[in-house]
Amino acid sequence: MSTVLAGGLLAAMGLGVVAGAQGVAKRPMRFEDLDAMKRVGDPQISPSGKWVLFAVTDVVLAKNSKTNHLWVVPIDGAAKERQISEGSGESEGRFSPDGKWVMYAANTAEGKGQLFVAAWDDAKGKMGKGKAVTSLETEADGGVWAPDSKHFLFVSEVYPECESMAPLGDGRNQEELDCNRDKDAEAAKSPVKGQVFDSLLYRHWDHYQGKKRSHVFYGSVETPSWPTDLTPAKVIGDHVAPTFSLGGPTGYAISPDGREVAYVVNLEKVPAESTNNDVFTLRLGHEPWEAKKVSTAMGSDDGPAYSPDGKWLAWRSQKRDGFESDKFDLVVMDRATGAIKDLTTKFENWVDEFAWSSDSKQLYYATGVAGREAVQVAAMALRSSPGVGRTAGSCRR
Repeated sequence: MSTVLAGGLLAAMGLGVVAGAQGVAKRPMRFEDLDAMKRVGDPQISPSGKWVLFAVTDVVLAKNSKTNHLWVVPIDGAAKERQISEGSGESEGRFSPDGKWVMYAANTAEGKGQLFVAAWDDAKGKMGKGKAVTSLETEADGGVWAPDSKHFLFVSEVYPECESMAPLGDGRNQEELDCNRDKDAEAAKSPVKGQVFDSLLYRHWDHYQGKKRSHVFYGSVETPSWPTDLTPAKVIGDHVAPTFSLGGPTGYAISPDGREVAYVVNLEKVPAESTNNDVFTLRLGHEPWEAKKVSTAMGSDDGPAYSPDGKWLAWRSQKRDGFESDKFDLVVMDRATGAIKDLTTKFENWVDEFAWSSDSKQLYYATGVAGREAVQVAAMALRSSPGVGRTAGSCRR
Protein backbone atom coordinates (compact mmCIF):
# COMPACT_ATOMS: atom_id res chain seq x y z
CA MET A 1 0.00 0.00 0.00
CA SER A 2 1.14 3.56 -0.65
CA THR A 3 3.07 5.15 2.23
CA VAL A 4 0.86 8.25 2.12
CA LEU A 5 -2.35 6.23 2.11
CA ALA A 6 -1.22 3.90 4.87
CA GLY A 7 0.40 6.62 6.96
CA GLY A 8 -2.87 7.64 8.61
CA LEU A 9 -3.13 4.18 10.17
CA LEU A 10 -0.22 4.92 12.49
CA ALA A 11 -1.89 7.99 13.91
CA ALA A 12 -5.25 6.23 14.11
CA MET A 13 -3.81 3.44 16.26
CA GLY A 14 -2.40 5.89 18.79
CA LEU A 15 1.26 4.97 18.54
CA GLY A 16 3.44 6.47 21.27
CA VAL A 17 6.09 8.45 19.44
CA VAL A 18 7.29 10.91 22.07
CA ALA A 19 9.56 9.89 24.93
CA GLY A 20 8.71 11.22 28.39
CA ALA A 21 6.42 10.65 31.33
CA GLN A 22 2.79 11.67 31.58
CA GLY A 23 1.63 14.41 33.89
CA VAL A 24 4.73 16.63 33.88
CA ALA A 25 4.32 20.38 34.28
CA LYS A 26 3.60 22.31 31.10
CA ARG A 27 6.43 24.34 29.57
CA PRO A 28 7.47 25.59 26.15
CA MET A 29 8.80 22.93 23.79
CA ARG A 30 12.59 22.88 23.51
CA PHE A 31 14.95 21.49 20.89
CA GLU A 32 15.73 18.58 23.20
CA ASP A 33 12.05 17.61 23.10
CA LEU A 34 12.11 17.43 19.32
CA ASP A 35 15.30 15.39 19.57
CA ALA A 36 13.53 12.90 21.88
CA MET A 37 10.68 12.29 19.43
CA LYS A 38 10.70 9.07 17.46
CA ARG A 39 10.21 9.59 13.72
CA VAL A 40 7.58 7.14 12.42
CA GLY A 41 7.06 6.32 8.73
CA ASP A 42 6.94 3.89 5.81
CA PRO A 43 3.98 1.75 7.03
CA GLN A 44 3.40 -1.59 5.26
CA ILE A 45 0.34 -3.85 5.67
CA SER A 46 0.97 -7.59 5.98
CA PRO A 47 -0.68 -9.86 3.36
CA SER A 48 -2.85 -11.31 6.12
CA GLY A 49 -4.12 -7.86 7.04
CA LYS A 50 -3.18 -8.42 10.68
CA TRP A 51 -0.08 -6.26 11.05
CA VAL A 52 1.42 -2.90 10.19
CA LEU A 53 5.19 -2.95 9.75
CA PHE A 54 6.84 0.47 9.96
CA ALA A 55 10.16 2.22 10.50
CA VAL A 56 11.09 4.26 13.56
CA THR A 57 14.03 6.65 13.55
CA ASP A 58 15.79 7.44 16.84
CA VAL A 59 17.79 10.67 16.94
CA VAL A 60 20.66 10.99 19.45
CA LEU A 61 21.91 14.54 19.57
CA ALA A 62 24.99 13.69 21.65
CA LYS A 63 26.17 11.26 18.98
CA ASN A 64 24.84 13.32 16.06
CA SER A 65 23.19 10.13 14.82
CA LYS A 66 19.91 8.85 13.37
CA THR A 67 19.17 5.12 13.58
CA ASN A 68 16.26 3.28 11.96
CA HIS A 69 14.67 0.12 13.28
CA LEU A 70 11.62 -1.90 12.22
CA TRP A 71 8.56 -1.96 14.46
CA VAL A 72 5.21 -3.74 14.22
CA VAL A 73 1.73 -3.22 15.63
CA PRO A 74 -1.52 -5.21 15.24
CA ILE A 75 -3.79 -3.45 12.80
CA ASP A 76 -6.72 -3.78 15.22
CA GLY A 77 -4.76 -2.02 17.97
CA ALA A 78 -5.18 -4.99 20.32
CA ALA A 79 -1.58 -4.79 21.51
CA LYS A 80 1.11 -2.17 21.89
CA GLU A 81 3.60 -1.49 19.10
CA ARG A 82 7.06 -3.03 19.51
CA GLN A 83 10.48 -3.09 17.91
CA ILE A 84 11.31 -6.27 15.97
CA SER A 85 14.79 -5.57 14.56
CA GLU A 86 17.92 -5.14 16.64
CA GLY A 87 20.80 -4.40 14.25
CA SER A 88 22.80 -1.25 13.64
CA GLY A 89 20.00 0.19 11.49
CA GLU A 90 17.18 -1.36 9.43
CA SER A 91 14.71 0.29 7.06
CA GLU A 92 12.48 -0.29 4.00
CA GLY A 93 10.74 -3.31 5.51
CA ARG A 94 8.61 -5.16 2.94
CA PHE A 95 6.42 -8.27 3.40
CA SER A 96 6.75 -10.95 0.74
CA PRO A 97 3.49 -11.63 -1.17
CA ASP A 98 3.17 -15.06 0.46
CA GLY A 99 3.52 -13.49 3.91
CA LYS A 100 6.45 -15.69 4.94
CA TRP A 101 9.31 -13.20 4.73
CA VAL A 102 10.31 -9.62 5.39
CA MET A 103 12.90 -7.91 3.20
CA TYR A 104 14.72 -4.88 4.55
CA ALA A 105 17.78 -2.72 3.94
CA ALA A 106 20.67 -2.69 6.43
CA ASN A 107 24.44 -2.43 6.61
CA THR A 108 26.72 -5.44 6.76
CA ALA A 109 29.54 -5.77 9.28
CA GLU A 110 31.77 -4.12 6.66
CA GLY A 111 29.47 -1.11 6.47
CA LYS A 112 28.01 -1.94 3.05
CA GLY A 113 24.31 -1.31 2.48
CA GLN A 114 22.62 -4.54 1.34
CA LEU A 115 19.19 -6.16 1.27
CA PHE A 116 18.32 -8.81 3.84
CA VAL A 117 15.49 -11.32 4.19
CA ALA A 118 14.13 -12.66 7.49
CA ALA A 119 11.42 -15.25 8.18
CA TRP A 120 8.11 -13.75 9.34
CA ASP A 121 5.89 -15.41 11.98
CA ASP A 122 2.46 -13.99 11.17
CA ALA A 123 0.79 -15.60 14.18
CA LYS A 124 3.15 -13.97 16.68
CA GLY A 125 4.16 -10.90 14.70
CA LYS A 126 7.85 -11.70 14.99
CA MET A 127 10.75 -11.57 12.57
CA GLY A 128 13.60 -14.07 12.51
CA LYS A 129 17.29 -13.47 11.94
CA GLY A 130 18.04 -11.83 8.62
CA LYS A 131 20.35 -13.11 5.90
CA ALA A 132 21.82 -10.97 3.12
CA VAL A 133 20.36 -11.57 -0.34
CA THR A 134 22.63 -9.06 -2.09
CA SER A 135 26.39 -8.78 -1.87
CA LEU A 136 27.23 -6.00 -4.30
CA GLU A 137 30.29 -3.85 -3.83
CA THR A 138 28.11 -0.99 -5.11
CA GLU A 139 25.50 -1.74 -2.41
CA ALA A 140 21.74 -2.18 -2.76
CA ASP A 141 18.46 -0.78 -1.49
CA GLY A 142 14.84 -0.18 -2.52
CA GLY A 143 13.77 -3.83 -2.57
CA VAL A 144 10.43 -4.66 -4.25
CA TRP A 145 9.20 -8.26 -4.13
CA ALA A 146 8.18 -10.21 -7.23
CA PRO A 147 4.86 -12.12 -6.98
CA ASP A 148 6.62 -15.47 -6.52
CA SER A 149 8.26 -14.30 -3.26
CA LYS A 150 11.59 -15.57 -4.63
CA HIS A 151 12.73 -12.70 -6.82
CA PHE A 152 12.87 -8.96 -6.32
CA LEU A 153 13.75 -5.63 -7.89
CA PHE A 154 16.22 -3.25 -6.30
CA VAL A 155 18.50 -0.31 -7.06
CA SER A 156 22.30 -0.04 -7.02
CA GLU A 157 24.66 2.74 -8.12
CA VAL A 158 27.11 1.28 -10.65
CA TYR A 159 29.75 2.45 -13.10
CA PRO A 160 28.08 2.73 -16.56
CA GLU A 161 31.30 1.71 -18.30
CA CYS A 162 31.21 -1.67 -16.53
CA GLU A 163 28.45 -2.91 -18.82
CA SER A 164 29.38 -6.28 -20.30
CA MET A 165 28.81 -7.25 -23.94
CA ALA A 166 28.62 -10.95 -23.05
CA PRO A 167 25.39 -12.90 -23.76
CA LEU A 168 22.50 -12.44 -21.35
CA GLY A 169 23.02 -14.62 -18.27
CA ASP A 170 25.21 -15.29 -15.25
CA GLY A 171 28.45 -14.72 -17.16
CA ARG A 172 27.45 -11.19 -18.09
CA ASN A 173 26.22 -10.44 -14.57
CA GLN A 174 29.42 -11.69 -12.93
CA GLU A 175 31.61 -9.75 -15.35
CA GLU A 176 29.80 -6.53 -14.47
CA LEU A 177 29.98 -7.24 -10.74
CA ASP A 178 33.73 -7.87 -10.95
CA CYS A 179 34.30 -4.65 -12.91
CA ASN A 180 32.36 -2.57 -10.38
CA ARG A 181 34.21 -4.18 -7.48
CA ASP A 182 37.59 -3.43 -9.06
CA LYS A 183 36.67 0.20 -9.78
CA ASP A 184 35.48 0.74 -6.22
CA ALA A 185 38.71 -0.76 -4.90
CA GLU A 186 40.74 1.50 -7.19
CA ALA A 187 38.81 4.59 -6.05
CA ALA A 188 39.30 3.66 -2.38
CA LYS A 189 43.07 3.38 -2.84
CA SER A 190 43.43 6.66 -4.72
CA PRO A 191 44.63 9.59 -2.57
CA VAL A 192 42.68 11.97 -4.82
CA LYS A 193 39.14 12.43 -3.53
CA GLY A 194 38.18 15.59 -5.41
CA GLN A 195 35.61 15.41 -8.19
CA VAL A 196 35.29 17.44 -11.39
CA PHE A 197 31.87 18.05 -12.96
CA ASP A 198 31.45 19.29 -16.51
CA SER A 199 27.67 19.08 -16.85
CA LEU A 200 24.55 20.05 -14.94
CA LEU A 201 22.56 17.80 -12.62
CA TYR A 202 25.72 16.82 -10.78
CA ARG A 203 23.84 16.80 -7.48
CA HIS A 204 20.43 15.54 -6.35
CA TRP A 205 19.40 17.48 -3.25
CA ASP A 206 22.31 16.70 -0.86
CA HIS A 207 23.75 13.79 -2.87
CA TYR A 208 26.50 14.31 -5.45
CA GLN A 209 26.19 12.20 -8.58
CA GLY A 210 29.84 11.23 -8.93
CA LYS A 211 30.91 8.62 -11.49
CA LYS A 212 28.19 6.09 -10.71
CA ARG A 213 24.63 5.91 -11.95
CA SER A 214 21.58 4.37 -10.31
CA HIS A 215 20.33 1.27 -12.19
CA VAL A 216 17.39 -1.08 -11.61
CA PHE A 217 18.32 -4.73 -10.95
CA TYR A 218 16.45 -8.02 -10.81
CA GLY A 219 17.68 -10.45 -8.16
CA SER A 220 16.86 -13.76 -6.51
CA VAL A 221 16.87 -14.80 -2.87
CA GLU A 222 18.26 -18.15 -4.02
CA THR A 223 21.22 -16.77 -6.03
CA PRO A 224 22.12 -13.50 -4.28
CA SER A 225 25.44 -13.03 -6.13
CA TRP A 226 24.04 -12.87 -9.67
CA PRO A 227 21.54 -10.00 -10.12
CA THR A 228 20.71 -8.73 -13.62
CA ASP A 229 21.06 -5.06 -14.59
CA LEU A 230 17.79 -4.18 -16.36
CA THR A 231 18.85 -0.64 -17.28
CA PRO A 232 22.46 -0.79 -18.57
CA ALA A 233 24.22 2.12 -20.28
CA LYS A 234 23.41 0.84 -23.79
CA VAL A 235 19.74 1.43 -22.88
CA ILE A 236 19.71 4.53 -20.66
CA GLY A 237 23.10 6.04 -21.52
CA ASP A 238 24.62 8.34 -18.90
CA HIS A 239 21.33 8.65 -17.03
CA VAL A 240 19.85 7.23 -13.83
CA ALA A 241 17.01 4.73 -13.42
CA PRO A 242 14.71 5.27 -11.78
CA THR A 243 14.76 9.05 -12.19
CA PHE A 244 15.55 10.78 -8.90
CA SER A 245 12.45 11.70 -6.93
CA LEU A 246 12.42 13.36 -3.52
CA GLY A 247 9.74 11.52 -1.58
CA GLY A 248 7.69 10.53 -4.62
CA PRO A 249 6.25 7.11 -5.48
CA THR A 250 8.53 4.19 -6.32
CA GLY A 251 9.97 4.45 -9.83
CA TYR A 252 9.74 0.75 -10.76
CA ALA A 253 7.26 -2.11 -10.45
CA ILE A 254 6.75 -5.73 -11.50
CA SER A 255 3.62 -7.20 -13.07
CA PRO A 256 1.36 -9.65 -11.16
CA ASP A 257 2.52 -12.56 -13.34
CA GLY A 258 6.16 -11.67 -12.66
CA ARG A 259 6.99 -11.44 -16.38
CA GLU A 260 7.28 -7.69 -16.94
CA VAL A 261 8.95 -4.74 -15.25
CA ALA A 262 8.06 -1.06 -15.55
CA TYR A 263 10.57 1.63 -14.70
CA VAL A 264 11.03 5.41 -15.01
CA VAL A 265 13.92 7.15 -16.76
CA ASN A 266 14.60 10.58 -18.31
CA LEU A 267 16.51 10.10 -21.57
CA GLU A 268 16.72 13.77 -22.54
CA LYS A 269 20.21 14.91 -23.59
CA VAL A 270 20.30 17.44 -20.73
CA PRO A 271 18.05 16.09 -17.92
CA ALA A 272 18.67 19.24 -15.85
CA GLU A 273 16.66 21.19 -18.43
CA SER A 274 13.80 18.70 -18.69
CA THR A 275 11.19 16.97 -16.54
CA ASN A 276 10.25 14.57 -19.35
CA ASN A 277 10.49 11.38 -17.32
CA ASP A 278 9.00 8.40 -19.14
CA VAL A 279 7.68 4.96 -18.21
CA PHE A 280 9.29 1.99 -19.98
CA THR A 281 8.30 -1.67 -19.82
CA LEU A 282 10.57 -4.70 -20.28
CA ARG A 283 9.75 -8.39 -20.49
CA LEU A 284 11.94 -10.23 -17.99
CA GLY A 285 14.37 -12.63 -19.63
CA HIS A 286 14.62 -10.40 -22.71
CA GLU A 287 17.53 -8.13 -23.56
CA PRO A 288 17.25 -4.74 -21.77
CA TRP A 289 17.32 -2.83 -25.08
CA GLU A 290 13.96 -4.39 -25.94
CA ALA A 291 12.30 -2.11 -23.36
CA LYS A 292 9.41 -0.06 -24.79
CA LYS A 293 8.38 3.48 -23.89
CA VAL A 294 4.67 3.40 -23.03
CA SER A 295 4.08 6.91 -21.67
CA THR A 296 3.33 9.74 -24.12
CA ALA A 297 3.13 12.99 -22.13
CA MET A 298 5.72 15.73 -22.59
CA GLY A 299 6.04 16.23 -18.83
CA SER A 300 6.96 13.84 -16.04
CA ASP A 301 5.49 10.33 -15.91
CA ASP A 302 6.31 8.41 -12.74
CA GLY A 303 5.18 5.89 -10.12
CA PRO A 304 4.15 2.95 -12.37
CA ALA A 305 1.84 0.44 -10.67
CA TYR A 306 0.24 -2.68 -12.19
CA SER A 307 -3.36 -3.53 -11.35
CA PRO A 308 -3.74 -6.77 -9.36
CA ASP A 309 -5.48 -8.46 -12.31
CA GLY A 310 -2.61 -7.47 -14.61
CA LYS A 311 -4.82 -5.73 -17.17
CA TRP A 312 -3.79 -2.17 -16.42
CA LEU A 313 -0.67 -0.10 -15.73
CA ALA A 314 -1.23 3.19 -13.88
CA TRP A 315 1.11 6.11 -13.28
CA ARG A 316 1.15 9.82 -12.49
CA SER A 317 1.52 12.18 -15.43
CA GLN A 318 2.25 15.86 -16.07
CA LYS A 319 1.43 17.48 -19.40
CA ARG A 320 4.19 20.14 -19.65
CA ASP A 321 7.94 19.63 -19.86
CA GLY A 322 10.24 21.71 -17.66
CA PHE A 323 7.48 22.63 -15.18
CA GLU A 324 8.09 20.76 -11.93
CA SER A 325 4.96 22.18 -10.28
CA ASP A 326 2.64 21.14 -13.09
CA LYS A 327 -0.45 19.20 -12.04
CA PHE A 328 0.04 15.46 -11.65
CA ASP A 329 -2.88 13.51 -13.10
CA LEU A 330 -3.59 9.81 -12.63
CA VAL A 331 -3.59 7.86 -15.89
CA VAL A 332 -4.13 4.19 -16.73
CA MET A 333 -3.00 2.18 -19.74
CA ASP A 334 -4.80 -0.85 -21.10
CA ARG A 335 -1.90 -3.31 -21.41
CA ALA A 336 -3.65 -5.20 -24.20
CA THR A 337 -4.19 -2.20 -26.49
CA GLY A 338 -1.77 0.45 -25.17
CA ALA A 339 -4.64 2.96 -24.89
CA ILE A 340 -4.09 5.56 -22.14
CA LYS A 341 -6.91 7.25 -20.20
CA ASP A 342 -6.62 10.22 -17.82
CA LEU A 343 -8.82 9.56 -14.76
CA THR A 344 -8.38 12.95 -13.05
CA THR A 345 -8.29 15.44 -15.91
CA LYS A 346 -11.35 17.30 -14.55
CA PHE A 347 -10.05 17.27 -10.97
CA GLU A 348 -8.25 20.55 -10.19
CA ASN A 349 -5.73 19.24 -7.60
CA TRP A 350 -2.78 17.02 -8.34
CA VAL A 351 -2.37 13.38 -7.40
CA ASP A 352 0.24 12.48 -4.79
CA GLU A 353 0.61 8.74 -4.13
CA PHE A 354 -1.97 6.15 -5.17
CA ALA A 355 -2.86 2.47 -4.73
CA TRP A 356 -5.03 -0.07 -6.55
CA SER A 357 -8.01 -1.72 -4.90
CA SER A 358 -7.70 -5.50 -4.63
CA ASP A 359 -10.36 -6.06 -7.32
CA SER A 360 -8.61 -3.71 -9.82
CA LYS A 361 -11.82 -1.69 -10.20
CA GLN A 362 -10.74 1.42 -8.30
CA LEU A 363 -7.68 3.54 -7.59
CA TYR A 364 -7.28 5.32 -4.27
CA TYR A 365 -5.13 8.43 -4.36
CA ALA A 366 -3.94 11.06 -1.91
CA THR A 367 -4.45 14.71 -2.82
CA GLY A 368 -4.42 18.09 -1.12
CA VAL A 369 -7.89 19.61 -0.72
CA ALA A 370 -8.50 22.86 1.19
CA GLY A 371 -5.55 22.38 3.52
CA ARG A 372 -6.20 18.72 4.14
CA GLU A 373 -4.66 15.58 2.67
CA ALA A 374 -7.67 13.73 1.31
CA VAL A 375 -7.92 10.16 0.04
CA GLN A 376 -10.16 10.00 -3.01
CA VAL A 377 -11.34 7.24 -5.32
CA ALA A 378 -11.25 6.98 -9.10
CA ALA A 379 -13.37 4.19 -10.59
CA MET A 380 -12.09 2.09 -13.48
CA ALA A 381 -15.47 2.30 -15.26
CA LEU A 382 -13.83 5.06 -17.34
CA ARG A 383 -17.07 6.98 -17.34
CA SER A 384 -17.54 10.19 -19.32
CA SER A 385 -16.43 12.36 -16.40
CA PRO A 386 -13.57 10.42 -14.82
CA GLY A 387 -11.55 11.79 -11.95
CA VAL A 388 -14.31 13.51 -10.00
CA GLY A 389 -13.59 10.96 -7.31
CA ARG A 390 -15.44 10.72 -4.05
CA THR A 391 -13.46 11.38 -0.89
CA ALA A 392 -12.68 8.27 1.14
CA GLY A 393 -11.15 10.21 4.05
CA SER A 394 -8.82 13.04 4.94
CA CYS A 395 -6.43 14.33 7.57
CA ARG A 396 -5.27 17.86 8.31
CA ARG A 397 -1.78 18.64 7.01
